[in-house]
Amino acid sequence: MSAPCPDANQLAQLADGTLPAEDREHVEQHFDHCTACGELVAELAWSIAPDREPPPGFRIVARAGDDRYAAIGPDGDAVELCAVSVDHAPLAALVGAPAPHVVPVLAVERAGDTLWIATAPTATPRTLALATWHDALAGVRQLHRRTLVHGAISDASVRIDAAGCAGIDPVAAPPPAHFLAPERLHGGPPSRAADQFALCVGMWQAVAGQLPYTGATPGALAVAMQVRPRMPADRDTRVLRVLARGLAFDPAQRWPDLEALAAALAGAPSRRAIAVMLALAAGLVLALAAILAA
Repeated sequence: MSAPCPDANQLAQLADGTLPAEDREHVEQHFDHCTACGELVAELAWSIAPDREPPPGFRIVARAGDDRYAAIGPDGDAVELCAVSVDHAPLAALVGAPAPHVVPVLAVERAGDTLWIATAPTATPRTLALATWHDALAGVRQLHRRTLVHGAISDASVRIDAAGCAGIDPVAAPPPAHFLAPERLHGGPPSRAADQFALCVGMWQAVAGQLPYTGATPGALAVAMQVRPRMPADRDTRVLRVLARGLAFDPAQRWPDLEALAAALAGAPSRRAIAVMLALAAGLVLALAAILAA
């Protein structure tokens, strides 16, 4: 009679290299007469193994997506590791400098030809309500204040931490085409104005229940973006009018920055509106003074 199969935990530990040596020999001997367990461990090892060598001090424990892994950091804490292009090197400025509603960047390490970004563990929110997007907007505002451009905002880049706080993940995969501003669809580089456009796409979907623009191809999508999106009559048209400006085809016609967008969404006057009101008030004061002096 053959010995019982190892439990799932032992097989997972063997796959990721954490099974104690005294147990490893026994489990490996079991594979001599149980091909099913051997195939399962091989499959687990393939799913865990990164395509690239992680940076020194980090140990991969599970695959969490394309080029993204759950890992253990040098201090023994759980982290997320993401293999990215060198374009993300400026994120090193966030290490040790946490920002509200931005997933903390714990380390930026290079291993061979790969740049690895270690962040705090997060999850995808169950729903992306407007309030959640407001938190993401606050996070991207923090990035812009630090002269960083996100460049890949989408549903997938909005994350929630262990405390339930939502924010923006500064490391994200390339977004779906409908989150790309028209200038990006035409090959333009990431920019603050394009970040604004992407945020407004997500917010519009949360308020209107549908995307502002659709198209079967990037070209068709870019054509659709030349027309102001249609506002559903049964939704908050005030918010949608604010977002429609952020979705303008011409970047120069969007809000001057995310501070102005946030102020408009909150119903507060923008800096420009305040300046106009102050100028008008000053004009009234001068006119009144002239009347009194006459």
